[in-house]
Amino acid sequence: MTWDPGTVYMRHVGADGHGYVQEHRCWNRGLFIEARQHETDALNATSKGQSKARVDVLSEAEFKKEKNA
Repeated sequence: MTWDPGTVYMRHVGADGHGYVQEHRCWNRGLFIEARQHETDALNATSKGQSKARVDVLSEAEFKKEKNA
């Protein structure tokens, strides 16, 4: 496995459609993003079409703009 340490900025949207932004320090950014996407895919698959859960990767500028809004 190749390590890809760094910061990931994400928008987390729950099953109800409400979201928040968060900064994550990771040892492997690609693996971290894949795991979060897998979690939301699993939630959406078990919700019978009712879930709007998702994760979006943001740039640092997008993160700061949404965080300060």
